[in-house]
Amino acid sequence: MPYLGHKTKTEELRAMKSKQKGNIMKSSNDRNEISIIEVPAFTSVSIRSFSATPVQEVMKIVRQDFGRIVDEGRRIIGFDYPDPCGPSQKHGYEIRIEVTPKEVRQFEAKFPDLEYPGGTYAVSSIEDGDNQAATSNIGEWIKKSGYSLGIHQGFIEYDKDLMGIRVYQEISRQNYPEGPIRMTLPEMQVAKTSFPGPQEALQWYHSFVNINSKQELGELQIFQAPLQPAPGYEIWIRMPFDSLLQLDNHRIESFNGGEYVKFKTCAQRLPGDIGYCPKLMDENKLKYGKGQFLIEPFRHLPDLTCNHAVNLYYPVEI
Repeated sequence: MPYLGHKTKTEELRAMKSKQKGNIMKSSNDRNEISIIEVPAFTSVSIRSFSATPVQEVMKIVRQDFGRIVDEGRRIIGFDYPDPCGPSQKHGYEIRIEVTPKEVRQFEAKFPDLEYPGGTYAVSSIEDGDNQAATSNIGEWIKKSGYSLGIHQGFIEYDKDLMGIRVYQEISRQNYPEGPIRMTLPEMQVAKTSFPGPQEALQWYHSFVNINSKQELGELQIFQAPLQPAPGYEIWIRMPFDSLLQLDNHRIESFNGGEYVKFKTCAQRLPGDIGYCPKLMDENKLKYGKGQFLIEPFRHLPDLTCNHAVNLYYPVEI
């Protein structure tokens, strides 16, 4: 989700970059107008922090290293990654700044370059620094719009003063979750790493991708495995066995596979859909099995987009 705790101020809205067009639609409470905007893909550099004050730390780096680019009025967006959750005061925040191919080479040693995929968004202006009000405004509009939350990344757009000016909420005509799809997961060798909770797992994953994003990792598949009792967590990495042997600080184990059903949803819907999908299993006369529940959110390196498509795998009895 867009970060909702960072104070902003009301400024004249910066003109949208590229060919961003949309129909203007009034929200249900008439406090603000909602625009439907198609944001094109663009090349960006990524600046991230994971701490108790990640927004302040990221913005400091942006001012120090990207001052000229910011002054030119490039597209600047930001979002939580990972979202604040649980008792930890730490969470992540990520800023993406639009860059040219030449600038990618300039910054690549220090900052990863990522293609931001774009997508369809409902957009609301931020007034008096209140990000939450803009997000709630879009939420009320979505309930009556015929749209649902999409599976791409929502964000806050920043101006040249690094003040948030608009909230972009991802939307789609597709309803989620999709499924259930009956399937058999094969037996596989995986490298497992344990963590006390999901935030620590995602922080580690950031480091893993940053270190390996320029290397050939072969066919890669990553699962999250929430353990019981919560909040124990594991990340499983599946790749060719020779590559697994090159990974440090992992234990290599066998996963027996088995009968599963798969649901497709998006990261932002994940907390609710994890509990909702078993109800859909009951409606389809599928009985929950004894295997490991798995989340497969990371399909491609080095795509770290937060609100991407997520596959949920539930074991079923034969």
